[in-house]
Amino acid sequence: MEAAASEYVLPHEIGGVIGHAVNSNTNELNALYNTGNVSAPTGTLVGGVVGNDVMWLSNAYNTGKVSGASSVGGVIGGTADDLHNVYNIGSVTAQDNQYGAISGTSDGAFNSSNLYYLNGTAPSAFAEGQDGDAHAKSIADFENLAVVLHALYSAAPEIWLNTRGQVGEPTEQLPWLQPILRGQIPTYDVHVQISGDGNGSVRSANGWMAANVDVQNGDTLYVRGGTQGAFTATCNNCSATQAAYQNTALAGTDGDYSFGPVNADATTLSIEFTKAPSEEPTG
Repeated sequence: MEAAASEYVLPHEIGGVIGHAVNSNTNELNALYNTGNVSAPTGTLVGGVVGNDVMWLSNAYNTGKVSGASSVGGVIGGTADDLHNVYNIGSVTAQDNQYGAISGTSDGAFNSSNLYYLNGTAPSAFAEGQDGDAHAKSIADFENLAVVLHALYSAAPEIWLNTRGQVGEPTEQLPWLQPILRGQIPTYDVHVQISGDGNGSVRSANGWMAANVDVQNGDTLYVRGGTQGAFTATCNNCSATQAAYQNTALAGTDGDYSFGPVNADATTLSIEFTKAPSEEPTG
């Protein structure tokens, strides 16, 4: 679920997606996000995603500015029994000290894991200067975190499970940290195609959001906008390596290549390993 920019004037339990979660003793909310500003000058229990009364909230994030009178949180205004896999990068303000980058209460959540917020969005994750087990991250930290979370989503989605659900049943996958990447760290996705009858390997180098990782055919990697990406293509059992970016051949030195600058989404990097021809028997 996604919420757009909104201006709220109601006094109590206000959220970018849900204000008051009905049946708070049994509700479980998953895969919610808000990208709009939530403003309630006289409001209490104001949250970027949920206002109050939720038993379980997981895989949720907020990128909009959140403001209110008291109990104002970047993700939730009140307290959740369980809060997992959430982050906030929107600024949070209140008229008292009852506000936080994650929750507008000092408790935040009774059980929690993987809570992140952009440093400077609020003095702490929870109200009254409490951070609990949440982690403040710089923009650079979030950049690295984005790589980690994306790798978890694509390679091991079982990491991101609603543990109250059936084991092995993945939750709906959010677009992880794309709002951060798109809004504060301009990046573009590059689709990698590896082909040929030869045996070779590819490893990302400078410029990629995920540097120094093995690259497989069909992978999508991300490059900072306006910069070049670099990679190493190692020919293990082949006679030649050819590489191209957007159908333009790349010249490599000792297997090291660079391409770009990258200024658009969905571009293509192709690498082809050609097998060494077999020698004809003589005599």
